[in-house]
Amino acid sequence: MAGVLFRLASGAIRRRRLVVVAWLALVVVAVGAAAGWSGPTSDALRIPGAESQFANDLLAERFPEVAGSSAQLVFRTVDGGSLDDPAAQAEVERVLTAAAALPDVVDVSGPAEIGAVSADGTVGIGQVSYGVTASEVPLESAEALLELATDQPVDGVAVAVGGEVPAMVAPELGVTSELIGLAVALVVLLITFGSLLAAGMPLLTGVLGVTLTYSAIYLVANVVDLPSTTSTLAVMIGLAVGIDYALFIVSRHREELAAGHPVDRAAAIATATAGGAVVFAGLSVIIAIAGLAVVGIPFLSAMGFAAAGGVLVAVVMAITLTPALLSLGGRRVMPRAARLQPASSENVEGANTLSVRWAAAVLRRPVVALVASALVLGALSAPVLDLRLGFPDDRSLQEGNTRRVAFETVEDAFGAGFNAPLTLAVDLSGTDDRDAALATTVDRVAEVTGVVAVLDPIVNAAGDTAIVAVVPSLGPAAPETEAVLADLRAMQADLREAGGAPFTVTGLTATNIDTAEALGDALVPFLLLVLGLMMVLLVLAFRSIVVAIKAVIAILLSVAASFGVLVAVFQWGWLADLIGVEAPLPVIPFLPIIMFAILFGLSMDYEVFILSRVRERITAGDDPAAATLHGLGRSAKVITAAALIMIAVFGSFIAQPDPTIKMFGVGLAVAVLLDATIVRMVFVPAALAVLGTRAWRLPPRLDRVLPDLDIEGHRLTHPSDAASHTGPTAAR
Repeated sequence: MAGVLFRLASGAIRRRRLVVVAWLALVVVAVGAAAGWSGPTSDALRIPGAESQFANDLLAERFPEVAGSSAQLVFRTVDGGSLDDPAAQAEVERVLTAAAALPDVVDVSGPAEIGAVSADGTVGIGQVSYGVTASEVPLESAEALLELATDQPVDGVAVAVGGEVPAMVAPELGVTSELIGLAVALVVLLITFGSLLAAGMPLLTGVLGVTLTYSAIYLVANVVDLPSTTSTLAVMIGLAVGIDYALFIVSRHREELAAGHPVDRAAAIATATAGGAVVFAGLSVIIAIAGLAVVGIPFLSAMGFAAAGGVLVAVVMAITLTPALLSLGGRRVMPRAARLQPASSENVEGANTLSVRWAAAVLRRPVVALVASALVLGALSAPVLDLRLGFPDDRSLQEGNTRRVAFETVEDAFGAGFNAPLTLAVDLSGTDDRDAALATTVDRVAEVTGVVAVLDPIVNAAGDTAIVAVVPSLGPAAPETEAVLADLRAMQADLREAGGAPFTVTGLTATNIDTAEALGDALVPFLLLVLGLMMVLLVLAFRSIVVAIKAVIAILLSVAASFGVLVAVFQWGWLADLIGVEAPLPVIPFLPIIMFAILFGLSMDYEVFILSRVRERITAGDDPAAATLHGLGRSAKVITAAALIMIAVFGSFIAQPDPTIKMFGVGLAVAVLLDATIVRMVFVPAALAVLGTRAWRLPPRLDRVLPDLDIEGHRLTHPSDAASHTGPTAAR
């Protein structure tokens, strides 16, 4: 691998200006194309095989007029008056008329018409119906509906907008988070490199990479359904890895310059060595994230492939654009004082750096360090035993958000369950007396524990299908509502014996619960797939089964600890006020799978970068202790810088108002922090020290079969082999 990357980098260096111009042109063209032909995102949530999906398909076939979507207009008097007052009635009619005139609206019903007026007459619910599912309602139509909400009451009536259609309007993220992350990254890089040019290169490649990825996502959206959160996830990951991958190569390039290599050869060697770790780590991230496709949920697969594409862009840019920029930058990537300092091995080894002293301290008492780090990570992981998956309801939104106002107004006036209706799709086609069967079904459903109301059935024109709205006692995120859904689905056999009609349950609440269950069931197979693939890759990279097992254990510990922190913050409410969260909130169902894929891949960055430096010395003949000291001592500074950048990028998203994005920000930032400190700086070197030479043994038969990928570039950098490689060597 090192030889291939060396030749690739040499070619990029020889044509450095062409490479830079080509990348810039590609980004400009992509941005221009996306600006002119960007496609719409779609948050359609299809769960193949789920009962709610079967019910939706049945209604779409037999009862299309009710298979669309709806929104709520929640009217509330603010002066103690009644909605029956003439002025209030006039305002309600004005809003309903305005809603009926909106694009894509097929029907509007007022509170009195559907009987949705509170007992004291101060709150009423109007319904706005669409002929298509919520994800198919055009964004401009949903936004126009939201504009009907009033911050200031008109004629004593306030209007809030809620329901499934408004939920399709994603919150405006702006660029604040990205700017915060970039600002912190710039400071970290300046401190790390002491050179503005060296600090700017990783930032440039990171920004160009995410710009290209972001543009490509909206172009692909013309032909593929992509969720609205796809771009946020891709930018979050792409920016972090794009900066880090270039950082690894720039750091190694400076080492080679300090060792006396000419600029172009130093850039080529850096790409061949650190670039090998970048390619391998990037491949791990891509495999882990693209592995989301095995879950079998379309929107999750789309998000995974889009994020994997962003990582691929970051890898390709790192091994082509970065060496070209390093060649153009010359020795200016070094601090001013170092440019005048003669090359010396002392400059490279850094025998008495803080990193080396830390590594030596860990290696002096490896058993203590190993046990202590495992106990800390285990304690942080403990809350994960209380993990509960579910979708937060609208109460989790920011104070004053119209959807939250609508949710809380309905809950206060009618009860929590009116925000979590369950829709029964009743199949009457196989019954002789359809009226009697439907009546029996309604009666039996009303007897289910936790059901507070069953609304009158609506039957289609053919008389073979009916829908029945069931109101549970608690809200959509309550565990008791999940129990009601389970009891409804479990009563089918008894219902048939009693002469009732079979039904399936759907609606937004049921769909969310089914999604959580499907993702929970898919988690273990997904983990086994990713762990298996990572084991294979690690054995290939480091030619050691023990090292591969150790790496998997270390990554699992950091991931489990980050999940534990998520539970403690969002479910238990620890420090939740500091990040603007009103706990308790369930953990979003797709978060564990996506986070595991991302974190497993990103953890491989640090694992590969450290172990490649360790194996570099093992291959050169050093004993394991000296090799570990060398690898950790030489890697700690750049690992710390890379981790700080990732923490800044991920952590900046905690400032976003959407609780989903906050969860991603907290989970990823904490995981990187733990992985780069406790795991990489304590657990890994301690484990390697305890294992000793056993860590680097490979069974002879397997040793003969496995290819030697040489990602650390030993054949390239070993004195006896260096002369056989050709490339740019002219001193510049």
